[in-house]
Amino acid sequence: MRSCALLRELIEPQCGGARPLFWYDVSVKDETFDALRKWVENWKETGVILRRIRREELRRLDTTAVREWMVAFEDAFEDAIRRFPPGPSSGLIEQQDWFKGFRR
Repeated sequence: MRSCALLRELIEPQCGGARPLFWYDVSVKDETFDALRKWVENWKETGVILRRIRREELRRLDTTAVREWMVAFEDAFEDAIRRFPPGPSSGLIEQQDWFKGFRR
């Protein structure tokens, strides 16, 4: 049996140094520990690839379509603001009260 302290060292830097919410200390069998270590290493490598793909997709993004969409809906947006002006509250308090209802 091995402690997962080494896995914590592998995972926490990927989370910006923050402890993941699911983290708890356990002892695991050697084969489980090795499988978890491989999983973490795989996602480290995959993360690099995914970041590269994301950068490339953003670089290739055609913003012309977005601008055309914004122009097309500008009048509708302005009309909605005139008809339904923003209230004095952001709505966050109301949203939190609404979510509290789910806990009951």
